[in-house]
Amino acid sequence: MFRFKEAFLAKYKGKAIAGIKEGGKILLKILPCFFTIFSMPCMAQKQHGKASYYSKKITGARTASGQKLHHDSLTCAHRFYPFGTMLKVTNLSNKKTVIVKVTDRGPYGRGRIIDLSWGAAKAIGMLSQGVATVKVEMMDKPISYYAFQMLYWTGIREGELLALTPADFDFERGTVKISKTYQRLKGKDVITSPKTKKSNRTIQMPDFLCEEMQEFFKMQYGLKKKDRIFTINKSYLHREMDRGAEAAGVKRIRIHDLRHSHISLLIDMGFSAVAIADRVGHESIEITYRYAHLFPSKQKEMASKLDDLNKGA
Repeated sequence: MFRFKEAFLAKYKGKAIAGIKEGGKILLKILPCFFTIFSMPCMAQKQHGKASYYSKKITGARTASGQKLHHDSLTCAHRFYPFGTMLKVTNLSNKKTVIVKVTDRGPYGRGRIIDLSWGAAKAIGMLSQGVATVKVEMMDKPISYYAFQMLYWTGIREGELLALTPADFDFERGTVKISKTYQRLKGKDVITSPKTKKSNRTIQMPDFLCEEMQEFFKMQYGLKKKDRIFTINKSYLHREMDRGAEAAGVKRIRIHDLRHSHISLLIDMGFSAVAIADRVGHESIEITYRYAHLFPSKQKEMASKLDDLNKGA
């Protein structure tokens, strides 16, 4: 869960997460702990005990929440957590973890604290055991974690994030299509065309983000192709930014600054203004003008080559 490419981490661990305008400059803040705030378990709510799992044969059965059970979904039965609660389950024998959604009641067998779907049991390597000793922790708003992951690692706008549906993702190609934006107008959810023609684009996602989004989809069993993935609004994101910044002990930034941060990071990695503009839905001249101070200066290289040319004349 929440895996990053080792090569990427080796180079960028502890580096910039947020680009913030201060004194006319975009500074790179070190916020390695920021995103973990939204994926941390609530420390006061932990259980240790036995876990069992549903047989694949009962796929299609109706759960206590009204949802139908599917063996591949990451769901569970728990005696008291409200339906929809996200739980992190750790197999204590191998330390493998999975995050599941409570959709059913039980188990009622002695000493057992959770019943997992077949897919969740497979994820933590307990199929051959039948029963495993696990730790169960209630998660702190995982939807916030996935939302901020998408915002930072793709550089998309808030409205573009909130308009995303499963149909926009192609996990075989590792892409997400941006073709619409979300607004809240007069108390209603409104989906419109993107900000500009350039905003219509297809973004290549890093492998770890594809894996995480697939995991997020599995948590939402019954999600249809045209359903919004993030059923939240911009006010929710702003409140979560406040909460995350306070918990991480860093200065609060705007949600849009995550987009600036993504662009700043790509510049730091050596990509051209044209390539970055295609990714974030800007004109390349706009990237060049707004972020000119972040691009490495070629003046010294130019002067040096002119010197070499003059010496050879």
